[in-house]
Amino acid sequence: MSFKPGKSGNPSGRPKGAKARSSTELREFIQEILAGNFSIEQITHDLDALPPKLRLQYFFKLLEFVLPKPSSTELEQENSRDGREYWNSIMDRLKIDE
Repeated sequence: MSFKPGKSGNPSGRPKGAKARSSTELREFIQEILAGNFSIEQITHDLDALPPKLRLQYFFKLLEFVLPKPSSTELEQENSRDGREYWNSIMDRLKIDE
């Protein structure tokens, strides 16, 4: 038994964009764990306790969740002469003694 394109065995199935129940339950479970074990004060305290180099590494890892990834056009601009000078100046300001 095969289905025609665009037709399924359950035409009144889950609506488009609806989340799977198991995914929703897992997200809620993880949120409860995080809310119960991590506060802004605790995270701040833990980050302050890290050596500067590790603190900077975690900062960059967290940025991935806030800033969008650069598009290929932006990457081409970064590789231009002006882009390299710009990023080198940023890296010079961020240098940390090991």
